[in-house]
Amino acid sequence: MWVAGGVRVGGRRRAYRTFRARTPVSAADPPRLGVGPPLAVRAKAHVSTVPPKPRPEKRLMGKMRKEPEERPQHARRAPERPSLLFPILALLVGMGGAWAALGACGKPGEPPQPPVTAGSAVAPGAADPALKPQTFGLIDPSDGGGNNLIAIPADAFVDDRDADHKGSGAPRDVVLLGAAHFMTHVFEKPDYSSPRIGYLRAGAKVPLKGAVPGEAVKRTRSPSCKEGWVAVEPRGFVCLEKGGGSLNLEAPNVRLATAPPSFDDLLPYKYGFTWRNGAPLYRKVPTPKQWMEHEPWTRPAPKVEKVEKKKAEEDDPYADPTGGNAAAKDLGAAGAAAGSDAGAALTAAIEDAGAPWWLSDAGKGSISLKDTMESEGLVARRMAKGFAISIDRTFTWNNRTWHRTTMGLVAPADAVSMIKAPEFKGVELGTDWQLPIGWSLIKEAGIYETKDKKVFGAKDRFKKQTPIRLLASDAPGYEEIKSGGFTYIPTADGRWVRANDVNKAEKAAPPGDLKPGEKWIDIAIKSETLVAYEGDKPVYATLISAGKDGVSPKAPFATVQGTFRVREKHVAATMDGDSAGELYSIDDVPYIQYFQGSYALHGAFWHDQFGRVRSHGCVNLSPADAKRVFMWSEPQVPPGWHAVWADDAHPGTRVITHP
Repeated sequence: MWVAGGVRVGGRRRAYRTFRARTPVSAADPPRLGVGPPLAVRAKAHVSTVPPKPRPEKRLMGKMRKEPEERPQHARRAPERPSLLFPILALLVGMGGAWAALGACGKPGEPPQPPVTAGSAVAPGAADPALKPQTFGLIDPSDGGGNNLIAIPADAFVDDRDADHKGSGAPRDVVLLGAAHFMTHVFEKPDYSSPRIGYLRAGAKVPLKGAVPGEAVKRTRSPSCKEGWVAVEPRGFVCLEKGGGSLNLEAPNVRLATAPPSFDDLLPYKYGFTWRNGAPLYRKVPTPKQWMEHEPWTRPAPKVEKVEKKKAEEDDPYADPTGGNAAAKDLGAAGAAAGSDAGAALTAAIEDAGAPWWLSDAGKGSISLKDTMESEGLVARRMAKGFAISIDRTFTWNNRTWHRTTMGLVAPADAVSMIKAPEFKGVELGTDWQLPIGWSLIKEAGIYETKDKKVFGAKDRFKKQTPIRLLASDAPGYEEIKSGGFTYIPTADGRWVRANDVNKAEKAAPPGDLKPGEKWIDIAIKSETLVAYEGDKPVYATLISAGKDGVSPKAPFATVQGTFRVREKHVAATMDGDSAGELYSIDDVPYIQYFQGSYALHGAFWHDQFGRVRSHGCVNLSPADAKRVFMWSEPQVPPGWHAVWADDAHPGTRVITHP
């Protein structure tokens, strides 16, 4: 299992993939969108102020410039819908190297730069520019290493959340730093050799420590960061070199970045599953001609007269000369369901020698993550059925709806099914609820009564994943009774449930070296339960899905057992893998807490089987539970940060996993 962002996982370090477009720009090209993540983008924008010029029956869509080489201006046709007739502002942003090369930015001996005043970020009493409704930027790294950014009015978008960017919520009398990299790293000291303690995602805004509006921002310069390090709240330093941090909140890579995660909702982003093998992720929005080339199922079926049908089939390059292929028919049926008439057009391409995997009947177990990647051109990646993307914006272009992902790529909305997150959540422990607690494992579990402790009759039922209070094993009157091949255990109100019908969460003995009030997490793999404690007091209990290999310590998909501490926390990060014949890719898995190697607690929106083994070794929690535990555990993720690492001053919460 890998997590995007350059984190060492499973013995390998994996950095984010950066997709580069190598296709030439033509007059018919639509706006370029963000590809990414742009890990080392420096905000150095050149804004074209040339107003659009009307043409007969056309509208000039703006001018795009690319340096260092010049290219001609291009006219762009507006979408056919009147609401989408608008000018596009083309911007150019210089791009640096990958995040791993951030330490080699500056040169020693350069003259000092003039101070940047705090007023250039947020003037005293002025509104934060990030809080007002604005246009949405689409970013695309080009061959020259720059970024073309295009601003699109908010009315181009079709869902409520996409109309604006939410601000940081910081008071107006503070000075904010904007994150211009997809991962803007925060270091313990103003030195790249010091430990990394967290990062911000592009577009985030955090207060600077000790900065006063209207005064010069204090910066610590070093040979590796010639523009200076600045201190951020609540701790740490960010380098301003090559766009890692920006004091200009109007810098394109800050203002036009993806929207921040939503902590008011169950999930930090919107998510969708692709239901079609080969659904493309584009580097920019394609034209109709381009998407029909890359999505053959969208091509209209040839129209022929019946008397000429046989000859037309012989001449038609998309006809089916073999009488059909199962994979083609499946894809054709799916295309027809989405409104396409081009199902038959796929068969010939599938039968051709050397057809790509997504036009063949190859199963997911026969391909790898590498097979899904496209090295160059308009398409950055081909998704396999079941891949999940996180969605930043939804918009319309050329009468088709598109999703812009948080990774900056573009997916056709008709190839994606939106996800409804499972609503299960655990129990807050206190006056009303105390351990032990049981949850029904089956659709409807019985609640039984007995007069002689021999014959048990069902008097009530409770639904799957519904909690019920049980009697503690050390309480007076507790006993387990075997009758009719079942074992019955007592409930807190004097009735009975079958032991095999419930997952039981019980109070665990605290670690011997536990400090008073210290937070810790107990995970029981066999019962598939998690209990959060503060000292010896349980505060929250819920169901989990541990590794599907159960408690076998050497099995590939078993959850690791032992005593650990939370090492790092990510609001969201990408996980994918292709080991043991299983191919998966999930953008922005929510609320990740790594505690040992690649083993983590994290939210799972792709299933609702909590209480049963399911995962590749991680501890799956429902979105509500993952968020609850993430916000409670240590170290806390500071406001505006996307991830934080534990250190000696901010130790991670203890995690104990056992059978």
